[in-house]
Amino acid sequence: MKFGVIIFPGSNCDHDAFWTIQQVAKQPVTFLWHDSHDLQNCDAIIVPGGFAYGDYLRTGAIAKFSPVMNRSASLPTGRIGARHLQRFSDSV
Repeated sequence: MKFGVIIFPGSNCDHDAFWTIQQVAKQPVTFLWHDSHDLQNCDAIIVPGGFAYGDYLRTGAIAKFSPVMNRSASLPTGRIGARHLQRFSDSV
């Protein structure tokens, strides 16, 4: 399974998410710039939180209009429950 971690201007958890997927989960991962239309064949998209500069910018509202978010909205969706996460972490 290939993961993509979206990078937004001012986000500060994107590198943490990338490192964890690569080093702990041992899964292929790539960064996806927020302005990109290409999901680079990712199976799962990580949207990091923790914006480094002010919530007054309404980063969620800004992200809504990013091309990568529009593109990722076309992916199949599903909820990952604790049981699925446990099975994934057991397999790592």
